[in-house]
Amino acid sequence: MGCGVFSTPRLMQAAMLDAYTEDIGLSVHKLKPPSPGPGQVLVRVHRAPVHPVDLCLFTGEISQKPAVPFIPGLEASGTVVVGSSQWLGKRVHVYSSAKPYNQVWAEYAVFESEDCVELWDSTDFDQGALLSCNPLTVLYFKELLLRGKHRAAVQSAANSCLGRMLIRLCESMHLPLINIVQSAEKAEDLRALGCEHLLDSSASCFEEDYLDLCLKLGATVGFDTVAGEFSGKLLKGLCPGGVLYVHSGLVTDKYQHLSIYDVIFAGKTMEGVFISQWFEGKTKQERETLYAEIQRDLKGIFASQIAGHFSLADVKKAVQTYACASNAGEILLHPH
Repeated sequence: MGCGVFSTPRLMQAAMLDAYTEDIGLSVHKLKPPSPGPGQVLVRVHRAPVHPVDLCLFTGEISQKPAVPFIPGLEASGTVVVGSSQWLGKRVHVYSSAKPYNQVWAEYAVFESEDCVELWDSTDFDQGALLSCNPLTVLYFKELLLRGKHRAAVQSAANSCLGRMLIRLCESMHLPLINIVQSAEKAEDLRALGCEHLLDSSASCFEEDYLDLCLKLGATVGFDTVAGEFSGKLLKGLCPGGVLYVHSGLVTDKYQHLSIYDVIFAGKTMEGVFISQWFEGKTKQERETLYAEIQRDLKGIFASQIAGHFSLADVKKAVQTYACASNAGEILLHPH
């Protein structure tokens, strides 16, 4: 292992969650940069996004809460400044599916070399910071769609960054997708993109229209981001034998109104899906193939709209901005 022409400072800046509080107990600390061990690299972090799971983590809604203080952040882009000659100086995306957070809201972060993805020349640091969480989730959905030989699908929270990727994926597969949003305003945003099957869950006729559209298209699979009581409504509309995959939770309500008829007589099922578990089961070659597919189509299916850039000093403002308008696009932190 060698440092080459790169050098690291004695201290670095890092955003840390100091306490689980309603007003998000984040602050910036000065810390000693981490030291990589055998098989690891030190990455100078250029961009790191805010994700919905971060919001759940900060408020303590996740059951296995890490001890505070800790450095948050799931994925990032940057440059390897300490490591083997294979990686030294390379522009990389970093993400480890084995951890609930990867400590990338800092100027420097340590990763296993196997968790590095070299960025193509056509991939900038903004898009390069967003190669894992949403794109890999969409590719997981693609695998489920193909495996189940589904003819039509449903998704909630369709106006999110992830939802828009799924819309583009289904268009490329020529597979009808029922897109559900939670307000008339969000419906207008997607209508402007030319979405054919679009429903507003706040409308009085939503449930009736949803049942009719599922029957008309033969929808047998759904991807739910909302959870709670809404999952029961989505499952009810799916055709017999349908499956609803719940992959996140915008609400933390308990599940209600799950029809016994749907489960027993119509053979419908509801499953929780966790992207990390799916990704952990992939071989090195399979992971490389997935990331190549993502980087190949960063201006198409996997494009991420960037809504704002913030320094570490403004980390609390960045999180609050994302929490108030997560559908507007991605929020990126610039540790340097």
